Amino acid sequence: MKPIKVKENSKFNTLKLPKKYKRITTTRRLVQEGTWQKHCVTTYDEEINKDKCAIYSLLEDGNRYTIEIRKHRNKFICR
Repeated sequence: MKPIKVKENSKFNTLKLPKKYKRITTTRRLVQEGTWQKHCVTTYDEEINKDKCAIYSLLEDGNRYTIEIRKHRNKFICR
């Protein structure tokens, strides 16, 4: 796994989400999310570093969700 380095001029910096959506910007936090959710989000390290996606975590009503956001044709999409 490569260390997460979010670009200063990331295209995802302009994305405005409610404060309850927390952007994952560190390697430690990405590993935590994958461990807590028991999924492969830690493999997205290169995609994050290349500014191809942003990963967010949401805790709502006692449930945790992991959200991947990408930009496609000038629109943000959730995967």
